[in-house]
Amino acid sequence: MQYNQPYGVSDPNAAYINGNPATGTMGSIPPAASIEFPQREIVNLISDANLLAPDNADLRQLGKSIQSQKLWSVDDAGTANQYSVTLSPAPGAYYRYLMVVAWVTAPNTGPSNLNVNAMGAKPILRSDGSPLIPGDIGGNTLNAFMYDGAAFRMVWQGKSVGGPVFLTQNLTFYVNFATGNDNNDGAAAVVGGGHGPFKTLQRAATVIGVMNLNGYTITVNVADSLSYTSFTLPACAGTGSVQWIGNAGTPANCTISGVNRGAIFVSGVCNTMTGFKVQTSGTPSGDGLAGIAGQGNVQAVFANFEYGQCAGPQISAYGGAYLRLQGPKRISGGASHNPYGLGAFIDAVMGAKVDVVEISPAQPLVLIGNPTYDDAFIISNSLAVVSFFYNTISGSAVGKRFDVQYNAMIGVGGGGINYLPGTIAGTQATGGQYA
Repeated sequence: MQYNQPYGVSDPNAAYINGNPATGTMGSIPPAASIEFPQREIVNLISDANLLAPDNADLRQLGKSIQSQKLWSVDDAGTANQYSVTLSPAPGAYYRYLMVVAWVTAPNTGPSNLNVNAMGAKPILRSDGSPLIPGDIGGNTLNAFMYDGAAFRMVWQGKSVGGPVFLTQNLTFYVNFATGNDNNDGAAAVVGGGHGPFKTLQRAATVIGVMNLNGYTITVNVADSLSYTSFTLPACAGTGSVQWIGNAGTPANCTISGVNRGAIFVSGVCNTMTGFKVQTSGTPSGDGLAGIAGQGNVQAVFANFEYGQCAGPQISAYGGAYLRLQGPKRISGGASHNPYGLGAFIDAVMGAKVDVVEISPAQPLVLIGNPTYDDAFIISNSLAVVSFFYNTISGSAVGKRFDVQYNAMIGVGGGGINYLPGTIAGTQATGGQYA
């Protein structure tokens, strides 16, 4: 609505004046628009809010309608990740600081958009401009979105703190150390259209960690790089799996290095990794510097791996952890003893279990450069169980073949006392069994 000046006056901003009979001054003549249009504007606002029917018996309806916030608050009518609302009145265009408060029933499972009055979907970002992670928009929650000129930012959000996001479909994420950015959403292999790969494995694991797999599979495609660093696998709720896919043909092209700490820390029971190399170096400080470390009630599968030089055990399983090895096992470095970790290819302790499941065709054990083991190739201690098999072996290792103690077990399928690589005979003591 515009200002309607007195009737018959050309100045569009002319003020209204009162008449004065004593001086013969004529009062302003109000045009019909100056009376009708303000009433229409007020009535339309009351009607758009749809809180009250316009009624002369209540002269505070305008205030009540504004107070209700119903002009910019509405229930979402879209689907998960593709949210849609219809405001009344229609905004007509997107403009900076346009506010939408929406009741959302379906939580987001990744990057999301908001479409207002069918004007076109716009990306939803966190308040700092970073991409949403699954669960930022909770199910059956109120959320406020403000347009910044290019995207909607969540100025406040509703979600169940610590609550998982229940998947309704399989998901795929991408990690690329060279071209990725941890501010990306991980939803695309290359940057474009508001999407792009993560830079680090830890960022992918953090995003995935809030999810309930709900019977579905998450695949993480990891591009070749020698620069990936330590990370902790996610502990997702629900049944399902998280598949980390590196370079199965040449695992060394996808190297994870731990400096002053381990390379891969296992949590949860849902992860399978294929096609990676692990190596560690540095000085331990309460960390055993393992290539792969699992402790407690955790499980994971590692297939087509290469094990480089480690400043502690290449594989460490402790206190009930269950680690499974699959596919070719390539060893290109040895393992050193440190105050917190033993120099072994496999070190299983306190009821932990490590086993190998070979599949057809035959899966080899390949040792390159005579790797040295300070303590033993395989150590099993205190009720731990290690079952280790290979179909063919090439190369050799330096050090003790095995050490098994305190009612632990090492099984090699009847392969004999010299089955495991090494230059020093293995040892058994205090109830340890080797078979």
